[in-house]
Order: sequence, then structure tokens, then C-alpha cells
Amino acid sequence: MKTPRYYYFFKFCLDGLLIAGLYAGIIYHRFGSFGGVTRVLWGFGIVFLMLFWLLSFLRRDYMQKIPRDALDSFFAFLETFVYSYLLALMSIIFLIPTHPSRQVLVFFLLFGLLTMGGYRYLFNRYFSSYLIKSPHRVLIAGAGEVGKRVADQLGTLFGEQVELLGFLDDNVQGFDYPVLGRLKDFPSFYLENRPDSLFISISNIEEDRMMWLMRQARRVGLPVKIISDVFDIVAQKVRGGSMEKWPVIEIQDTPVRQAQAFVKRSFDLLVGGLLVLLFSPVFLTIALLIKIDSKGPVFFTQRRMKSRDEVFDCLKFRTMIEGADEIKEELMDENEMDGAIFKIKDDPRITRVGKWLRRFSLDELPQLFNVIKGDMSLIGPRPPTPAEVEEYEPWQERRLDGYAGMTGLWQVSGRNKLDFDEMCLLDIYYLENWSLGLDLKILLKTIPVVLTGKGAY
Repeated sequence: MKTPRYYYFFKFCLDGLLIAGLYAGIIYHRFGSFGGVTRVLWGFGIVFLMLFWLLSFLRRDYMQKIPRDALDSFFAFLETFVYSYLLALMSIIFLIPTHPSRQVLVFFLLFGLLTMGGYRYLFNRYFSSYLIKSPHRVLIAGAGEVGKRVADQLGTLFGEQVELLGFLDDNVQGFDYPVLGRLKDFPSFYLENRPDSLFISISNIEEDRMMWLMRQARRVGLPVKIISDVFDIVAQKVRGGSMEKWPVIEIQDTPVRQAQAFVKRSFDLLVGGLLVLLFSPVFLTIALLIKIDSKGPVFFTQRRMKSRDEVFDCLKFRTMIEGADEIKEELMDENEMDGAIFKIKDDPRITRVGKWLRRFSLDELPQLFNVIKGDMSLIGPRPPTPAEVEEYEPWQERRLDGYAGMTGLWQVSGRNKLDFDEMCLLDIYYLENWSLGLDLKILLKTIPVVLTGKGAY
């Protein structure tokens, strides 16, 4: 799909004009004129608009290469609006002693969500097709029942915005749509037809063939969407995107780009530093309890994988008796987790204080120092041990491509109630769909999970 360059610039400018116009209109309605309006009020509006543009760019809203359902785009827009509002409000409250008019702020939030949300829905539902003349060219791998329904829904949801090139599959029987070749023909088909995106219906594709297709698509920078009813677990836990009733996982070329990495690192330093100051009394209290409860050091360090080929010393409060690693081999038959993770609900090696610390994840607080040092991020896949990585299947190694984190998507989606494959799927989903908004959402969801101790042991 050859989208005109002015399309993205048009959306960028239109958002800015409408937001500025709405904010100025609310100020005029409140004060009757623009004279005498405080600098704080104007400053809030400018900061909000800058943050809104920044978050929109980070979420790739102005460079969306694959058509999105109008309702899905509507909710993504509202999320960006709310996060920009909260961040702008925090900056005003903490940095400027004089607070702006509460009436203006409340009206701006309410009318902004209503009018701007409605505008964005109508824009994506009705006006995009007039600005984008050439359709988005789609190739579907998997000529099964799910693939057929995907093709039907592409036409229903996006109409002339999407052109279905056809299907690739190895086994086809009585299929209504054109099948253009076998899965192995993808490289040559791509060179001849240059599709804009690849949809993979995995219900009738073997895992190794699916992974091969994904690697081939990544080499040429082709966006990939995996669609199947087997991802219901992922869809119930996080709104990543959907097409009718089918959850969608989009595979991007690079999990976190350079500009996004800078934002993520800045976020880690700011929030991580504040949390260290906030929890410093808790650190001292826990350290004292550990020393009273059992013999041994306060902290426990363990070698963890920072990436595919880097390790670091992961810091935790000690929750087990001394010599716990030597006893682990004797308990392997009691492991309650499948895959490359060892967990026992009533592990006899855990101390009395350690059980309480694990219950509320307080044993992981020292990892804030790992975050500040740069070994970890606040949000990301949990760092595995080298021994665990040796047991990974090839596709599971994908979770090592991003930042290791203190908390992540699977921790707020069931924790130890999920099996290892489900954990990996959620971690991979997070890496491929990272955004500052997603990090904030996971961080906020972590609070009730930690307070209730749900799924932790």
C-alpha cells in the first residue's frame, strides 16, 4: 500500500489543530477572553500537546502500515489521550506551585475524550479511504477455515482499503479463494508481488513452517500478523488488537527501536529512582527481619540472562535457607511447573520471612538497583537462568531479545497459573508491541497483583 506522505502529516496536523482549538475554546468559555489567562494554563496545554504527539509517534499511530479496525483505533486514541493528560497534570503539579483552573482541566478531559475520540473513530471509519487511494495488499499463509474467515473479515472491515492477493498453503482441498502456491514459494512470490503484510493462520500450519515464514518476512521487513483461536488466553489478558472475534499478535521487525529505547531507559531511571527513595524504610525493615529469622546474608544474587549472550547478577532479598541450591536436585520430581522453570508451592527451603516476602513479591525489591544500573528494566520478560535457557525450544528464545524486567505481561496475567509456553507467548507479544502506554498499564496492574499476592509462591 503506497500511502501518500501527506496522509501522516495531515493526521499529525489535524490532531494538533483540533486539540488546540478545543483547549482554547474551553479557556475562552471559562474566562470570557484570553486576557489574564495564567501561564500555567497555557503551559499545561502545550505540554499536553507535546506529550500527545510523542506518545502517538511511539505507538506508531501516525505510521500505521496495516489497517486497523476503527473501534480498535478509537480505544488506542483514548489511551494516548488519557496518558498524555495524566503526565501533563503531574508535571504541572510537581514542577509549578501555582495550580491551574480545575474547571478547565475537568472540562478538557471530559470534552476531549468525547469529541476527540468521536473524531478519531469517524476519521478511521469513513475518511481514511478517501485519503489513501491505493489498497493495502495482503497475503495469507494458511488456506484453512480460519484463513477463509480472515479473508472475509478483511473485506467486511476495511472494504477497498485492502486487496487480498491470495493464499499460500501446502495442503488445499475445496478452497474458495485463490491459492497461489506452496509455503516454500513465499520468497519468490514476495519478490514478484510485493505484498504489504502477511497474515499467518496457524491452525493448519506446522510450527516449524510458521517460524520459517516469520524469519523470511522479517528479512525483507514485511509486517506479519498471526491469527488463530489458540491465542484466546493472550487476548483475554491484554488488548493488543483484534479483527472481529479473532485476537491478533503483530510481529514487528525490531522490538524496541533506538528512540523508544531512550524513552524506556529514561522512564526506568525516573520511576526506579523514585521507588528506591520511597521504599528505603521498607528495605531496612526487611533486612532486619531476615537477619533475625535465619542465618545467612540479607541479599541473594543469582546469575541471570540479560540477553541471548549476556549475564548479570540479579539481586534479591534472601528467602531460602543456606545451601538451598544443593537441595534443589532432590526436589526436582516435585516441580509444579512445566518447561524450563522450577517452582514448588510449599518449597521446604523457604524461610518463614521468605514465604511472606515471596507472597507479596517484596523479595524482588532490590532489583530496583539492577534497573538503575541498566541490567534490567522495570517492565519486561523475567530474566531466566543460563540453565533454563539451555532447555528452551528455538521459538522460546525470542523472549531474550528485549529488556529483562522486574514485572511483565505474564505476571499481571496469571503469574504461576500459566504454563511456560503461555508465559513465552505473552513475553513475545510484549516485545513485539512495546509502547510507553503498555509499560504504564502493566505497572499499574502490578500494584493489585502484588497487594493480593495472587498466583505467587
